[in-house]
Amino acid sequence: MNANLNGGIYLNCFTEVLKLRSSIYTFYDLYKNTEIFLEKYMNKELELKTEEELEKVGSSELDKEERAAIISSIFDLEKANYEARDILSQFLIVATFSFYEKCIKKIFELSRELVSPIITDSEIKNCSLENNTEKLFVKIYDINYSCLDDYHLVENELRYLNNSIKHTGKVSVALANANSRWITGNKIENNLIDDFERLKDGPYNLLLDFLEQLKLWNKNNNTIQDFK
Repeated sequence: MNANLNGGIYLNCFTEVLKLRSSIYTFYDLYKNTEIFLEKYMNKELELKTEEELEKVGSSELDKEERAAIISSIFDLEKANYEARDILSQFLIVATFSFYEKCIKKIFELSRELVSPIITDSEIKNCSLENNTEKLFVKIYDINYSCLDDYHLVENELRYLNNSIKHTGKVSVALANANSRWITGNKIENNLIDDFERLKDGPYNLLLDFLEQLKLWNKNNNTIQDFK
């Protein structure tokens, strides 16, 4: 490997990994507060909109209970909460993998000056495609990415679950092979929060282990004086 690493690059990479974790947990907080959002905002907003429509059609003579009954028949809070949580749980999976892909791309952008020949624009653009990530980690750092913590969880299960949700809505063969919890051909339509909670820390753990390997690489090669 032709590289001259410095502490600034390490710290910048570490910052990107922390951003990744923060982004994932921000969306997780949104999911956990779905019921509060629906009850305090959407339900209230719908009530105001319904009142406006009732006024337009000359239903001002309706009493408070009759108006409440109409609003209740339009908006089922319990059903809306259930449906919103199903959709958001799948969105969490897709968003988590998207944040991971962006973090990987940023790390390679920070690292492109370290190798000769230089990493090309095409390699950066396609760095998160299947198998490309491993190749670039070898090219830049001589690190076997597939041996790092939670690699299987992220690059196999999370990747294939993300692809299945986005492209077909059904469990792919690759996803079923990654975890027997998934059955090939089954629709992905239920709440996936348990799967998200199982997978959510994978990208952070994987890239944090990469940074630890980076420290070891530096120690063994004795190339950085200010590396921390």
